[in-house]
Amino acid sequence: MKSVKLLDASTVDATPVPRSLSTWKASLQESGTAAVIAIAGSRGKTTVVRLVNAILRDAGYRTALWTDNGVEINDRRQQGELVPWSRALARLIAGTLDVAIQELDWATVHAVGLPGAVYPIVAVTNLCGNNDSCMTQLETIRAAKSLDRVLAAVRPDGRLILNGEDFAVAAAQRPPAATTLVSLSQESPLLRSHLRHGGIAGWLDREQLMIGDVSRGDSVGQT
Repeated sequence: MKSVKLLDASTVDATPVPRSLSTWKASLQESGTAAVIAIAGSRGKTTVVRLVNAILRDAGYRTALWTDNGVEINDRRQQGELVPWSRALARLIAGTLDVAIQELDWATVHAVGLPGAVYPIVAVTNLCGNNDSCMTQLETIRAAKSLDRVLAAVRPDGRLILNGEDFAVAAAQRPPAATTLVSLSQESPLLRSHLRHGGIAGWLDREQLMIGDVSRGDSVGQT
């Protein structure tokens, strides 16, 4: 996948989406909020973390990651986890780092929980991929309970980004204005319903990654 360029201007008029990453960061700094993107899911979350980090790094931003493999700051592996992650959060507030990306594991969330209303952005890759038999498994039942905790960890003014092709995930969305659904096609049933109700969505159109509302979509890069 080719690098996706970050937008410098709003892709959709009259929406709560920030006009740029710089605008988003500035609004968070005013409220003393760390620019942390949390990514949860049953599969694919590490890949998404790496892709987001690669896009940000390619655009010249300073990043920190916390995945199952540990903590990295500006692509350099750190010793330990809690101490370097705390240091990364402090650097976000101080302005010497730009964005941190945290991978959320269902089992850890189920066992330990999450603080409420702390993340400005939370993305969920999937829960069970519309597999009915999977939904009856104990592991998935625990994941569904963890999903509720993950959703509660989004700030009231934050944004939730959900897999628009996983019914179990998309059904858990907040009001459309606070949720972005992402799908392979603009014609997917969940995406069409979301757009009709005033939501914002992302989808593929040939080789272009699009974002928009029911009346307009704009390319943000080539896949």
